Amino acid sequence: MINLDREDKCFLLKLARDTVAYYLENQQKPTLEQLNLEKVNHLNFAAGVFVTLKKKGDLRGCIGSIVSEESIVKGVFDYAIHAAFHDPRFPGLLKSEWDDIKFEISILTPPKTVNTYGDIIVGQHGVIFKKNGCSAVFLPKVAVEWNWGLEEMLTQLALKAGLEGHAWRHGAEFLVFEGIEFSE
Repeated sequence: MINLDREDKCFLLKLARDTVAYYLENQQKPTLEQLNLEKVNHLNFAAGVFVTLKKKGDLRGCIGSIVSEESIVKGVFDYAIHAAFHDPRFPGLLKSEWDDIKFEISILTPPKTVNTYGDIIVGQHGVIFKKNGCSAVFLPKVAVEWNWGLEEMLTQLALKAGLEGHAWRHGAEFLVFEGIEFSE
């Protein structure tokens, strides 16, 4: 499992916030040097990263990668911009929204295949669902936030993948991953 202390989490949240604030102000992505953030070498390991923006508790953007060969610092730096300005479900973030925005970050373990959907632990596992060339993913927190049990979560995954809700019951592949999730 990935181990991050409070200081690491604060650094990554500040990185996400400062990156988006700079972009809002300058309409371009900053460099790490422009953010005046001290380099944290022990966070330069590769892991999946998602950055989520919430506005008054509601989803406002979420972009990331389950698997990455880049450091988590680079992932947070890149995905903060994508979540704020390039999530196709939302228009780009506006300065007028800034005071209502809170950041969440998820750092993920590599996915592994499970033999059956019965091996999935709701709230502990994020899930990748695959069937007939279609796929969808939920982070570990999604089922908990929506108060879904296993079957409801899998039904929602199938629908998200563009399939019928019961498509998960036969012939689907499931991969699970875990994550550390933290927020402002």
